[in-house]
Amino acid sequence: LNTVFVSATIGTNPCARSNGGCQQLCFHLGSGRRTCSCAHGHLAEDGFACERYEGYLLYSERTLLKSIHLSDESDLNSPVQPFERPAYFKNVIALTFDYRQKTGGGTNRIFFSDIHFGNIQMINDDWTGRSVIAENVGSVEGLAYHRAWDTLYWTSSTTSSITRHSVDQSRPGSFSREAVVTLSEDDHPHVLALNECQNLMFWTNWNEQRPSIMRSTLAGNNMKVIVSTDILTPNGLTIDHKAEKIYFSDGSLGTIERCDYDGLHRYVSMTNMRIPYVCRS
Repeated sequence: LNTVFVSATIGTNPCARSNGGCQQLCFHLGSGRRTCSCAHGHLAEDGFACERYEGYLLYSERTLLKSIHLSDESDLNSPVQPFERPAYFKNVIALTFDYRQKTGGGTNRIFFSDIHFGNIQMINDDWTGRSVIAENVGSVEGLAYHRAWDTLYWTSSTTSSITRHSVDQSRPGSFSREAVVTLSEDDHPHVLALNECQNLMFWTNWNEQRPSIMRSTLAGNNMKVIVSTDILTPNGLTIDHKAEKIYFSDGSLGTIERCDYDGLHRYVSMTNMRIPYVCRS
């Protein structure tokens, strides 16, 4: 790290005027030369502007939202600038995403639950446009977004229920805090995943006596248990839509398994894992 006094630099520093034309970072190479770089995003073909990455991994550190690259581990600059705002983020647990980069003006929408505030919030991934979607939702540990309906689904272990709620309440046919699944007080729905095309919803149930993986339609009909044996604390859950399989992790058994949508043809993909909490595809 060097301290540079522009007025005392010998020769012309092209970064001294208008940041050298660079959108984010300008580095003086000496002899009147400079190069542009990006703290977040990647350098465009023109060598000046910074463009957003097509994809990245978003995660929560409770009070902080951060991102890492999906493929280039050597790039230590995060794809999206980390965001921390104690007034909004105290204990962020569940996250889901609406990819709108090519159709929604260049930004994507992030939905998250904060169990400290007991609400579900939305914010763009350039950290603008924050709003509260739902208040008094209890302990939400599972959150999924139905893009065609612009609707959020969430689990609440507080009320042993799964609820859906449309983001845009002015939209025709919107849902308003509709509880589609109501379970017994011994049940604790944890994480969930949606198959929009086949009208299916899957979730893990942390019932202490009868842990399971369950499924129903997106309206909560035809509810059934599809996995109930050799399972203790099913943490993560995701769908392989092409192969029509679900993958789930068990924090107590340290395994990741897959099975058909009806729970048949179970196969242990990984064993001896250290508390696998999350599965995503």
